[in-house]
Amino acid sequence: MRDASGRIARIDAGLATLDESTGVYMGTGMGGAKTMEQAFSNYYNSGRVPPLTVPAFMPNAPAAHVAMRNKVYGPVLTYS
Repeated sequence: MRDASGRIARIDAGLATLDESTGVYMGTGMGGAKTMEQAFSNYYNSGRVPPLTVPAFMPNAPAAHVAMRNKVYGPVLTYS
């Protein structure tokens, strides 16, 4: 992942190399709340819910995405 200046954040954090024990741990207060609000509004107005509502609401999705993008094979956990 690159930061706003274009540097690779994990190298700045001293994680230039990753091994099989590297993990991703993230925290969220309430991930996906806006997605659920929009889904409720869509259902109320049209009787339909967008097909990607559940994946977008999953609080573990950002950590999983970071792990897949960086080929991390250790534990991937999200605290919510």
